[in-house]
Amino acid sequence: MLHTQRCDEGIRQFFQEMYETYIKYSMNPFYTINSPIRSPAFEQKAALYGRKYLV
Repeated sequence: MLHTQRCDEGIRQFFQEMYETYIKYSMNPFYTINSPIRSPAFEQKAALYGRKYLV
């Protein structure tokens, strides 16, 4: 699969932002390790970053 440099950068930035968001949620003292994150705010951030970096 081929990507342009711009697409590669967008993909990298998307995953960087999602990783940082995941870390923030998983550091919550009430978060159970290895459990799915069921948060509308988390899903909204994922959608926002998808539109920002992948479209």
